[in-house]
Amino acid sequence: MDTSLVSHSGTAIEHEQIFDALTTRQRQVLRIVVEEFVAHAQPVGSRRIAKERYLGVSSATIRNDLAQLEALGLLTKPHASAGRVPSLLGYRIYVLHLIGNHRLPKEHRNQLRRRFEAIDPNSPSWLLEATRLLSVEANSLALATDLRYVNHRLRHVELISVQDNRVLMIVVLEDGHVCQRMLDVPDKMAQADLTVISAELNHLLPGLNRVQIQEMALEASSAAKEFCQLVSDLMPVAEGDGSASIVQQGLGHILDAPEFAESRRVRKVVDIFDSGPRIEEILMLVPRPDDVHVLIAGDDRKEWSDLADISLVLSAYGIPNQAIGIVGVVGPVRMAYRYNMGTVRFMAALMSARVRETRSEDLLPEVIAP
Repeated sequence: MDTSLVSHSGTAIEHEQIFDALTTRQRQVLRIVVEEFVAHAQPVGSRRIAKERYLGVSSATIRNDLAQLEALGLLTKPHASAGRVPSLLGYRIYVLHLIGNHRLPKEHRNQLRRRFEAIDPNSPSWLLEATRLLSVEANSLALATDLRYVNHRLRHVELISVQDNRVLMIVVLEDGHVCQRMLDVPDKMAQADLTVISAELNHLLPGLNRVQIQEMALEASSAAKEFCQLVSDLMPVAEGDGSASIVQQGLGHILDAPEFAESRRVRKVVDIFDSGPRIEEILMLVPRPDDVHVLIAGDDRKEWSDLADISLVLSAYGIPNQAIGIVGVVGPVRMAYRYNMGTVRFMAALMSARVRETRSEDLLPEVIAP
């Protein structure tokens, strides 16, 4: 077996090459070692695998597989006479290729849904309560950000004369959404004049967000200047400009793990989650809604060396292309990844449904009365 494939965090291609180099049985052995170590926090030996997991081969054969997995950097041996434990690379290969379907069982989903639906959707603390529920379900530290509007950009503006002193303003965003507002103007405006102003706006504003549109108003003609402000006002506003509001629940869960018996490690974890900007930087990793992102030990990035002892499972919730928040759990690297990935994904789906039910009309109104 070619041990030149060994890497640390590595790229997706390197991970796939390592996985492809494994035999079917070696993949089974790696999965067993990860899951047994996660469950019991004890090194896993060949006799234990042969006894508890039927693979149809002797413990000597399994011992040889363990040695080859160690040579590839997927397992490590804490002591000369001990069994093996997963390396960071081993955990990553497990998450990427061996977990398979991590959907929660139907009975568990129904139970979690009932508990979530008991949270009052009109309560200002519903996000905190949802985070607390996730913490209890995953037996982990849970955290979430409030909703943030996507940075909408303008595609097109149309001004239409409706009555003597009324103008319909139609704003089309780059993502295809349409916002409308009926405007009362002090003086009658002919359609020809509105067409000229529309042309100027469509020359100056396409591709700009609402803040940039406000700035561009300084370069507009006197006739178009006021309409620039009206266009900006109609576009969805980014909630909570600046740092996202982050809630967290269940720090005690992570500190109960044997990995954090040392006070030094406890202090490091507390410091990480006391830093709002630091957490926001990490949470913004989630690439898109309906996805689960797993960050193991900071993915060996130097700037995230303080994350060496923890893993995060994160997902986005909200309305795609409109308003997005992040929810997830944090635990030791020896984490129940399959269960936590399924739990976080399902909780994000419940939270997204809640947002659609309670806030969709507020996000992108089709018509706003004057």
